[in-house]
Amino acid sequence: MKAKITSVLLALLLISGCSKPLPTDKLSYVGEWKSKQMGLLIAGDGNMAYKRLIQGGTKSVNGPIKSFEGDDFVVGVLFLETRFVVSEPPHEVNGSWQMVVDGVRLTKVGTTRTTTENNISDKKTVKRKASPSLMTVGWKAYKAGRYEEAIEKYTEHIDFHSVDEKSLYYRGLAYEKAGNNKAALDDFVAATQFEPTHIDSYLHIDYLLAKESKYGEIISHWDNYMSFDSSNGRAYLERGGAYFRSGQKALALDDAQQACDLGENKGCQLIRKYSR
Repeated sequence: MKAKITSVLLALLLISGCSKPLPTDKLSYVGEWKSKQMGLLIAGDGNMAYKRLIQGGTKSVNGPIKSFEGDDFVVGVLFLETRFVVSEPPHEVNGSWQMVVDGVRLTKVGTTRTTTENNISDKKTVKRKASPSLMTVGWKAYKAGRYEEAIEKYTEHIDFHSVDEKSLYYRGLAYEKAGNNKAALDDFVAATQFEPTHIDSYLHIDYLLAKESKYGEIISHWDNYMSFDSSNGRAYLERGGAYFRSGQKALALDDAQQACDLGENKGCQLIRKYSR
């Protein structure tokens, strides 16, 4: 239920929100910031994604940065707002960039861009570095098996251009091929927060979680997908498989029937298996 509520709020933010590029004096905030319990992704176009582990659960916030108040920033639209308290703004420490948000020290992921960030003088500079061709270069590197290079290019695109489901999804693919399943899973989940019906991301989430037998989490993700699109037979087919592997055969049979009714031949074949 909480996952569905979060996704509904996210959808409202994405529909209602209108991001604007970060102010020139706040460009040091751009990038992917992480600690063990928190992840923060801020794009130059003003969009951000946040996830934090809290007492066994997670809190997520996604949307446009509405304003900066000193070093703090406010995310959201209309009455849906979240303030992030920045007690230490971005600064360099021994060659890496750090900042403290809501009491948590975060480190910027990827190559330090000290020289670039110090010399950006206007938004046109950012747009030049934000060339959409980075996505193309990243894809060519991925197809050639140069996964670390692909990750670097997709991250550069996210940092200086925009964060969306496509850039996160393709970086997730590169992380997966590079053997970093945790980072891949994070990117695929983030992609579904930007586009709740991005089914390719859900399929990879399913695959990665199944490797760890986390069928309850798989079911929750497919529940989230179907709260936005209940007409995709593949979604029922995959959720049914998770139900079956977790021992919930009656629910697996229901999903196989739904998948069959929606034109998934494999669902029709699985009805007999799940009926045994």
